[in-house]
Amino acid sequence: MQFLLVARFDQNRLKLVGLSPTGQKLLVLDYDGDELVQETSLWVDVPGKEILAVIQFALWPGQSINNWYPEKEGWQVDISPEKRILLTVAGVLLNISYEGEKIIIDNYLHEYRVLVHMLEKTEL
Repeated sequence: MQFLLVARFDQNRLKLVGLSPTGQKLLVLDYDGDELVQETSLWVDVPGKEILAVIQFALWPGQSINNWYPEKEGWQVDISPEKRILLTVAGVLLNISYEGEKIIIDNYLHEYRVLVHMLEKTEL
């Protein structure tokens, strides 16, 4: 499946809109820090909370990630400029690779890969 994801992140809100290649709105995720509102016109159940968690892991500053996934709770986080890896004792859950304006997300827990081509990016 291929779609365009338009995202806006600021201090108070995270909003994602997924569009089909023809411009049809497929998915809206709107998170204000307390509540996630999800709208979808897709025929499959979309795991909105998981999508947000993966995006946060890929884009949030490293210190925020380390605070959110503490080692004392069984998480292991490996962060470098080229890659981010999330592990537990069970093994690798997420592997995020950065190649220029492209982000490659490998989710081993749910067995999928997502390729993200950044059109515009402002540091968080």
